[in-house]
Amino acid sequence: MFRAALLFFCLVLLRAPIACAQATSASGSNQNAARLPLSIPFDFFSNQILIKVTVNGSEPVWFILDSGASGCVVDSTLAQKLGIKTEGEKQGTGAGKGTVRVLFAQHVTYGLPSFSLPVDESYVIDLSSQPALLGRYVGGILGYSFFAPYVVDVDYDARILTLYDPEKYIPVGHAISFTLVKHIPHIRVRLAVGGRPAVEREVMVDSGSQDAVDDDLLAQAPERLEVIGGVGLGQEFRTILGRADTLSLDSFTLPRPFGATGGTGLIGNEVLRRFHVAFDYPRTRIFLSPGQQLL
Repeated sequence: MFRAALLFFCLVLLRAPIACAQATSASGSNQNAARLPLSIPFDFFSNQILIKVTVNGSEPVWFILDSGASGCVVDSTLAQKLGIKTEGEKQGTGAGKGTVRVLFAQHVTYGLPSFSLPVDESYVIDLSSQPALLGRYVGGILGYSFFAPYVVDVDYDARILTLYDPEKYIPVGHAISFTLVKHIPHIRVRLAVGGRPAVEREVMVDSGSQDAVDDDLLAQAPERLEVIGGVGLGQEFRTILGRADTLSLDSFTLPRPFGATGGTGLIGNEVLRRFHVAFDYPRTRIFLSPGQQLL
């Protein structure tokens, strides 16, 4: 897989995240809780989880499900079309070098079938580069604000996403604790490269990335290639594509995963799609069960 389409988006604002930006209203949360568990089909296309979402009652558009985003995002063109007012401006980072212009929108409501998510503050970003990477228009991103109140269960094999009440969820699979860093989950993995013993690395769990594993250790891989990367968001930069010997998550070991250097360490959908994954943000843990692609 070529780097130009590997990493969709990881939003990290160059400031501490605002707490109210990630909170939903109590009334919206209570209404949703009565409908849980709720199963929603998704499209898994180009190693991306794509879900149809409405914005303030609009026609449904494709959104990326992105655990690597610190909040929910609306494309700037869509925001303008819907008359969503923006205020303030900060700089964030994307897949490339440099920074990305980030605006803020207050009180945006994201809708899925039988589900409504009011978010106090969302990010508004130009996502116009995404059709060239994915072959379809992307209207936004479901990030931390979507994950935070629920257990978000992703069945890659069945292409079904299920939302659970955290108090009623019955865990299935191997539990891996994570740490939230700027509202993005990070776990410890073991990575072996170039015939050397495996070493422990901290990586973020990024369902918005098409990659397997990205880590600077891949610069030591015997099989490697230097290319231009990072055209998702941000500026292009030179990166090394390489293949590790093994990647271990808890008791699971994956042979010869492929990835890149030069960015934030992560595991993406090329790893996650091999499992049935449940994100339990309220208890800072992820559950992994073997999927069909792991066999």
